[in-house]
Amino acid sequence: MRAHRSILTALAAAVLLLTAACGQPGSSGGAASTHAKSTLAACAPVPGDALVVLGDDKNLQTVDNIVPAINTAAIAGDSTIVSLLDAVSATLDTKTLIGLNKAVDVDRQTSTEVASQYLQSHGLAAQDMVGAGVLRAAGYNATTQTIGNRETYIPALLSGALTIVPEYAGTLTEFLNKQANGANAPALASPNLAATMKALTKLGKAAGLTFGAPAAAQDQNAFAVTTAFAKKHGVKTLSDLAKTCGGLVLGGP
Repeated sequence: MRAHRSILTALAAAVLLLTAACGQPGSSGGAASTHAKSTLAACAPVPGDALVVLGDDKNLQTVDNIVPAINTAAIAGDSTIVSLLDAVSATLDTKTLIGLNKAVDVDRQTSTEVASQYLQSHGLAAQDMVGAGVLRAAGYNATTQTIGNRETYIPALLSGALTIVPEYAGTLTEFLNKQANGANAPALASPNLAATMKALTKLGKAAGLTFGAPAAAQDQNAFAVTTAFAKKHGVKTLSDLAKTCGGLVLGGP
């Protein structure tokens, strides 16, 4: 296969999905709301060194599955690139994503090392391939780089200076939605992945972007309590918390 122009493919490198600084995952926005004071008995904090995420049974969080965003003109209709990226996406679930993130942020391996090991273990690239191994193994001249915030790299992606960027489906949907329809445009991202991807695909087409298949892996906001708190008060979901506890103090980013 002939070589193509250099391709930014953090997605194909797998681990760079986690370290590419794609902005704020799960930050598709929303207005604050005010509720009447709870009449439930206050649930006192229970200290602990382990956290558990409460189930979002009310579907309050927008989906933020990882998805490759591709400059349509830059790949000139080459469907092989999308297929290769989709092969990587198919191997990624949230548990795997957390493991890759830990390998870089906690275990202090380099992203190149982690990417190489990951691709080898999943049969996605030749053993001597690192970085953008999937595309390189297929004969593409692929390079990777660390990118900044969304306001910086989306214009570069739209211009073709970047070819592929790993993104978050819900957050990117709202970013493009506000660019196209104004800051006060009704939200198009939702807890429904299919509906969100439909909206994202439409927005992307108008902007000159193509998207690969979203991975099962998500990086989204969640509500967590200490494991000891959950056990003491018998809460597993947000609905459990609402029915059981008043006087809560919430912390956030």
